[in-house]
Amino acid sequence: MRTMSKPLYTAVPVSISSGDNISPVKEEKPKRSVQSKLLTFVLISAFVVAFTRTCNSTPYLNPQDADAKTDSGKDDKLQPTLLPGGGRDWSIDLVNNKITAKHAPEFALGSLPLDPLILTSRNGDNAIRFSQEILEKMSQGNNVPLTSLCLQFPDHVDTFYNWDYVVTGVSEEGDHDQCKDALIVSYVDKNFIVLNGLWALDVAFWKFEEGNGVNFVKVVDHPKTKWWEKKPKTLEYGGGRDWILNMDDGTISPKNHPGLVLGRGAKSLIIVDSESDVAWKFNGDALASLKDGNVMKLENENGVGALKEQENEQYFQEWRYILSAIRNDGSVSQNEKVIDVRYIDDNYLALYAEDIPEEKSLVLDVSFWSMFQYNSVNYVGGWVYRY
Repeated sequence: MRTMSKPLYTAVPVSISSGDNISPVKEEKPKRSVQSKLLTFVLISAFVVAFTRTCNSTPYLNPQDADAKTDSGKDDKLQPTLLPGGGRDWSIDLVNNKITAKHAPEFALGSLPLDPLILTSRNGDNAIRFSQEILEKMSQGNNVPLTSLCLQFPDHVDTFYNWDYVVTGVSEEGDHDQCKDALIVSYVDKNFIVLNGLWALDVAFWKFEEGNGVNFVKVVDHPKTKWWEKKPKTLEYGGGRDWILNMDDGTISPKNHPGLVLGRGAKSLIIVDSESDVAWKFNGDALASLKDGNVMKLENENGVGALKEQENEQYFQEWRYILSAIRNDGSVSQNEKVIDVRYIDDNYLALYAEDIPEEKSLVLDVSFWSMFQYNSVNYVGGWVYRY
């Protein structure tokens, strides 16, 4: 999690081509008096001073003091762990034995069948290293099998605005049967990695940072754009579809970020289409007991369980959090690391541990409360439990 600066977008084209029949008219502006200019300066100065004071009066979010005061003397309460109205609100569906997002019931708790394909450090243990023979054949323009990669859902295509995409995973011996066939790709223009002549390997949202997802994408058949917008292209240079083959160590990097390479990510809890095969189904009796306020291990009927990626809490702004993790161990029900949860206020799924007070517990939270397919679900809490 990190804060990123946002690009500036305008509602009109940055430039107008000579072919456009547009004749801008210049309007004469009346000259302003010295008194008018001085009044404007005074008003702007007063605004700046007031704005600065307002910013400086904002209390620092101190975990040791949940009731900070502003200059107005009013209490500014920190956001609580049990915060309703968004990504912490869950429903227990006893008809289908699933846990769904209360405000987006079309999504249910689930996980991907395979480890996701991500960007990672070139020196990382999870970096994927291809054989030199494969990379040499790719560099010569041949179609080659990338034996480490496969599609999470071979027969399913997702769509996001003007883009179709297929979610990509990392295979290994013993993984799901759908990975027995490697992806056949080509290296087009010594830049694009193309699947089946249609799909280009793409860094999600062109954010070049460790852990970000990498999938195959293409423009939809009939993209919809505004008149001033550039038409999208599958083979678009200058961003997240530019790749370079590193012959020296067998890795593949984004062309302008050689320190990052394709790597194996870790599965986590996510929200998925509630009708999908990867939406978790739970034991009906255990789920009914959870709804009645009892403790339940968060594992599905296939023995796939939810764990913590790390034991120690991390911090983002005013929030405490621990990343979720998924393990497919056949004996996962015997694994004490599978988390226990309780259903609080007929709404929240709170982590439960005998040695942790309830008010210190974390709850399941959809990342940034964004209800879209495959968004991650982690364990989050505030510095106060409830209002």
